[in-house]
Amino acid sequence: MTVPLDNLYHYVESQLNKPATLYLFYPHGSRKLTNLSILRQYTLEQTLVQPSIICHDQEPLMFDLHQDHHPEYREALEKLTLEHKEMVGPDDWLFLPNLNLQLGTYIPGVSVYDSAVLLHSELNSPEVEKYQQAGFACAYYWCHAIIARDWFRFAQVDVRTRPSGTFDRMFLIYSRGWTNSREYRLKFIELLTQHKLLDHCKISMLKHEEGHTVKDYAFKNPNLQVNNTDVYDLIPDCEAPSSASADYDSTDIASTVMSVVLETMYDGSRIHLTEKILRPIACGHAFVVAAAPGTLKYLRNYGFRTFAPYIDESYDEETDSIVRLEKICQAMKKISQLTGTELQSWYYAVREIAIFNRKHFFSDAFWNQVTGELSTNLNAAVDQVCRTSGKKWLTNRKELRQRKPNFWQIQLQHQYERTKARQLRALRLANIK
Repeated sequence: MTVPLDNLYHYVESQLNKPATLYLFYPHGSRKLTNLSILRQYTLEQTLVQPSIICHDQEPLMFDLHQDHHPEYREALEKLTLEHKEMVGPDDWLFLPNLNLQLGTYIPGVSVYDSAVLLHSELNSPEVEKYQQAGFACAYYWCHAIIARDWFRFAQVDVRTRPSGTFDRMFLIYSRGWTNSREYRLKFIELLTQHKLLDHCKISMLKHEEGHTVKDYAFKNPNLQVNNTDVYDLIPDCEAPSSASADYDSTDIASTVMSVVLETMYDGSRIHLTEKILRPIACGHAFVVAAAPGTLKYLRNYGFRTFAPYIDESYDEETDSIVRLEKICQAMKKISQLTGTELQSWYYAVREIAIFNRKHFFSDAFWNQVTGELSTNLNAAVDQVCRTSGKKWLTNRKELRQRKPNFWQIQLQHQYERTKARQLRALRLANIK
């Protein structure tokens, strides 16, 4: 990405009411445990006595990806064991509990707390429930709202995004990737073709992704399987790099009437909204959005206006994934059939709402809501972790005594180690206060 996202996490750190150790995935957007990095250089004592925060807020959560039976977990474990074999010997790393992502908290030291904070950005999520059951204190905030305020900041004053007066197409659709959680986009394009809407759309898609073509791709959800892969030959190849997420195309905005946003998460109940929905909002573009049910309600909770009755938004209440796509297409079809003064009247109405949304996106009220939510939820989770400290530390020390008695006795023989133990206890008690 073009924006140094470490600044985001330094801002997150600044919102804490007590010291904590932050871990984030780098490169940004990764989920690999071996890419879980510490935000900055903390002292060993700090990592021991401060609660740990795992920032997993840019990508949707995947609990099973980090379980101890998964190859990526084993890879990270082997790397960690190799790096610390001088300290604990070449055997399996002793301080690892079965709490997947908490692996990251042991890279520089052993935290005295029973659990860690998971900072995330999704609601209505079974994945969040899995982390809570595994012992994490989970804290929600809308990560991409803060990021998009930075990425799209020039849209607030960019006159190039204003309507050109004549439109090349009615609908602007970005459909770059289509594997995994985005596979519903292939079904959507097939439905657009069936409804004869493709000619009304400015659209592109990758012809190859992750070594697949559409014709050989195996759908994770068989209900989304397409019947005619030939329709994708009609779609222009997407030439935009992945870094285009951090940008907007003023020509695309000005030459189309509205955006059809295809979010990363669609199939299921999980609401994980990204920069994709915030791009048209920042640019003053009307939109419909393909995402989990309740997404429009989610946006209204943040002060945005949606477009009913000018757009049929009943799709937002539909829980069946295929029916929801069908309803979105039906809403688009009604719009495409507008002509003359009826179209002009409709356009001015939705344009007024879009302008309001752009103004609200860049307002202090929206910023204060998003950052206030971050501060409140994060500090509540940190306080929860600090109230349950101690048990894990004693358990790990007992296990070390049992499995590495010589190592532990050698450490205790040194006066410095006994002194440090007393200092750590004092630091922990001070940190709780």
